[in-house]
Amino acid sequence: MHDWLRPDPAFKREAEAAGAEFGAGLFSLAKVTGTAFDLGDVLFWDNAAHNLATDDEDNLAVGICVEAAGSSATTAKVKLGAPPAMVAGA
Repeated sequence: MHDWLRPDPAFKREAEAAGAEFGAGLFSLAKVTGTAFDLGDVLFWDNAAHNLATDDEDNLAVGICVEAAGSSATTAKVKLGAPPAMVAGA
């Protein structure tokens, strides 16, 4: 498994303490800097840059942001497997 796909252990503990099912696709992944993510944003994987982005241009929708991340943050918490209805244009 690639390092950028490994679950964040601290996030797992936080999610489990809050009653979330960590096995339900909750991950902390690298994100583009310079852009803030808000709770509920649809996130896309930029395979060229190997990070999450909010730009759907040539990027694959991978999930929903589960915790706001500031523009200077280097990681974001995401629930993988966004329902198609939540993806713009679907």
